[in-house]
Amino acid sequence: MSESNAATELDANRNAPIYLGIDLGGTSIKLALVREEKIVALEQVLTKDFLGPREVFEFALSFAKRQIETLGYQFDQLQAAGLAAPGVLAPDVDELREVANLSAWTNVSLTDVATRILEKPVVLLNDANAAALAEYKARDLDGRSLALVTLGTGIGCGLLLNGVPHCGDSGIGGELGHVVIDAADHAWLCGCGKRGHVEAYAGAGGVVRIAKEMLRDNPGSVLHQDIDDLSPYLIAQAAEQGDATAVEIVCQTARYVGHAVSILCHIADPSYVLFGGAMDFGGPESTVGLRFLDVVRQTVVKQSLVQVGEHLHIEFATLGKDAGVIGAALFAEQARETSSEAWDAASSSLLKNTTSFAEQGT
Repeated sequence: MSESNAATELDANRNAPIYLGIDLGGTSIKLALVREEKIVALEQVLTKDFLGPREVFEFALSFAKRQIETLGYQFDQLQAAGLAAPGVLAPDVDELREVANLSAWTNVSLTDVATRILEKPVVLLNDANAAALAEYKARDLDGRSLALVTLGTGIGCGLLLNGVPHCGDSGIGGELGHVVIDAADHAWLCGCGKRGHVEAYAGAGGVVRIAKEMLRDNPGSVLHQDIDDLSPYLIAQAAEQGDATAVEIVCQTARYVGHAVSILCHIADPSYVLFGGAMDFGGPESTVGLRFLDVVRQTVVKQSLVQVGEHLHIEFATLGKDAGVIGAALFAEQARETSSEAWDAASSSLLKNTTSFAEQGT
């Protein structure tokens, strides 16, 4: 490429669209500007420092203007914003249901409030689907399907079907944590009040319960030293050190997870199932983390039709804690480029609020 052509391409790229991502959490809120699918500015603030949605969106506007100016771009390059939020979000609803530490955000039309302040189209999606979309884009999967399973206190799942975030008609599509893996009347009780869900067995509390049951028959395990403070982290550490009981706890957890993933694969048929979240048993850098994935894979293959094992990739997620805010911005870009229902709704909200501003003389 000649120098003049390279300079022309560089100038054209400088005018590339910019999207604002907002990742709402009960403890913290992340803001990011994303350009050509890469973060160009990132900031994290504490949720408790803001009274509610209006103050957060005003701060987001200030962040966007400040960073765009600092980077030497123009504010009109900002095309839209995406808001990733926790909890169940139905496609035609833009209000949060009861979410821990976010009482000020419930029963509020979030896209309307955000649109009024940002004066840009705003789209809303579940935070798990946002993270899944970011991981999907990072792999350039070209229309295939992907599930991002997050392991921690609970078990979450972001689901993309043919590249599009999926939440179903009522917002619970992809709620993998509430798949039944034990149909017995005495099955373990899940936090939702139902019995037999995989979250009851393979969420952090379930892992500790498995450990305590196994330790009764294994008095030589080093885990007895921490019996009153057991956690998945301590179990993973002991497993890494070669404690046989700890290794079996990790493997049993993987079997439960694999059982649920097998069910997911027969319904959604994803090409990729990724694992993220706080409970990764050491992740890809750990022999225990890799053993966990191996047992999940073995369980899925054992319990599934042969076609599942022939094409399914099971891996750890790679984007870490920034996946949600990246995915929020990418969802805004995807909605704009595909003229999706979410984009139509966001554009209508912007038009409505712009008209309202004009009528009010603002």
